[in-house]
Amino acid sequence: MKGYVALGLGVLLIVAFVLKEFVAPLQYFFDLTPFWVYFVVAGIIFSGYRSYNLGSEQKLLDLKVIEQEGEVFMKRIAEERERRSK
Repeated sequence: MKGYVALGLGVLLIVAFVLKEFVAPLQYFFDLTPFWVYFVVAGIIFSGYRSYNLGSEQKLLDLKVIEQEGEVFMKRIAEERERRSK
């Protein structure tokens, strides 16, 4: 699923450049826009995509760490119960 978003954005970019030659209003827009602006927009989109992916990965990692800490805590409680029952 993750790769499909990047693939879709790439296809959209290619389609935009192909349509640039055939559609007059888009041709006017592309003529007015400097070439480096495309790289800036692509960088912004890629940055947002990567930050979303890394944020979701970080959330999963945080949940795993919290679960491990909870297991340690429950283990201590079980040991304390055993110690008190003896």
